[in-house]
Order: sequence, then structure tokens, then C-alpha cells
Amino acid sequence: MINNIISNNNYWVMPIDHINALIKNTLIKNNYSESPVNELLSFYQIKDVAVLPIRGTLLKNVGLFKWLKIVDVEILKNTLIELSENNSINHIVLDCDSPGGSVAGIQETAECIYEIRSKKNIYAYTSGMIASGMYWLASACSGISASETSMIGSIGVIYTHFDWSKSNEQMGLKVTDIVSGKWKALGNTDVPLTTEKENKIQERVDEIANIFISSISKYRKHLSEEKIASFEADVFLGKTAKQNG
Repeated sequence: MINNIISNNNYWVMPIDHINALIKNTLIKNNYSESPVNELLSFYQIKDVAVLPIRGTLLKNVGLFKWLKIVDVEILKNTLIELSENNSINHIVLDCDSPGGSVAGIQETAECIYEIRSKKNIYAYTSGMIASGMYWLASACSGISASETSMIGSIGVIYTHFDWSKSNEQMGLKVTDIVSGKWKALGNTDVPLTTEKENKIQERVDEIANIFISSISKYRKHLSEEKIASFEADVFLGKTAKQNG
């Protein structure tokens, strides 16, 4: 399970330093437990306002990690649906501090938020970080509020390839892939990445990035796709992020 989560075959909407920290912590710890199907995230209610804290990396179908700050986006989506159907709640606040995470499940959760905002007010707030995949989710809200020193942005996609071929060679290992199509072993960490395969991965990264940018432009109609792309996946302080839209 752990290897599946940090595999370089995952596409990430999260800054590289946070990916490296996740991998480092994962290699050190391995205390994993599955989540019950009906698991919901914790929230608290003030009158008719539900406040839902979202802290840490966003991943899909990972269960509960006792030692890492992980938010399962499937559980997050189920919690949001539960809140949207609660008649005692008229407003939802996502209290965010997240660098984003894996692409898997992000778009579907963002669409869920977008649908909820047609029924109830749903806002994202941060005094920490709303970046990459977390910004994808926050952009689907009715609005975003942030402190001046918070970090907002990183609208982009990353795929990191680890080349273990030299290490394998030192250990006397030789890996041979027998495949039915030339792209079947795309991104295999046991062999060097060829230019052709790197270009193929870049195409896929760009394709996901286009979906990311298109979604944000849909949710935040005052931002054109060209304007969003011009940010070049940069991260801005809250005050500058507000000026950028």
C-alpha cells in the first residue's frame, strides 16, 4: 500500500518539497490502517455554520494514517455531501492548510463542492496554505479568504521519475520488462528514462494541467485560462494572490 501511494507513477498536484517530505516520512513509518466505509472527517458547528478543517496532503482511498497529515479525498467528499444534506447547516467553511496531493479524486471532489455551492454557501479559508490540489478544491467554493501571510497558488502538475538503475547495477540486479505495448512500462524506475518516454510523460502532465486550469476558470469565471497559465504554477502570499484574482 505504501509503495502504491508514493509511486512515481502517480501524478501530483503538490509542490515538490512537500512530495519529498511525504516520501521521507513514509519510508520511516509504516503504521497504516484502513478506514471504515462510513468514515467522515471531523467538523464543528457554530449555529448554522459547519467548519471543516482540512490539514495535510490530499490522497485517495488511503485510509487513516496515524502518523502523517493525510486527508482522504473520498472521505472528504462524503463528509461534504453529508453536510450539504444537513438541514441545520446553511453555511460550510473549509478551514484549509494543505499543499495539495495526488491528482486522483481531486476533480471529482471539486465538482462535488461546485454542486454544493449552488445549494449552500461554501467558503475556503486559510492562514497557512492553499496550494495546487487544495487550490483546485478551494476554487470550486463560493469564495476564498486568506491571511496576508498565507501561501496560495501552485496551479500545476508534477511527475517525478526516480532512476534506480545505477543502484540496481551496484547490487547486481538487472531488470527486463516484457510488455505488449511500448508505453506499458512508462515511468519504470528500474531503467533510465528515454527522451521519447520523457516527452510522453510531459504530454500527460500537460493534459492534466489543462484540465486543472480549465476547471479553475470554470469555477472562478473572472480568471481566464490564459491568465491562470501565466502564473506558471507560482505560489503567492495572500495579499498578492488577492490582487491576482
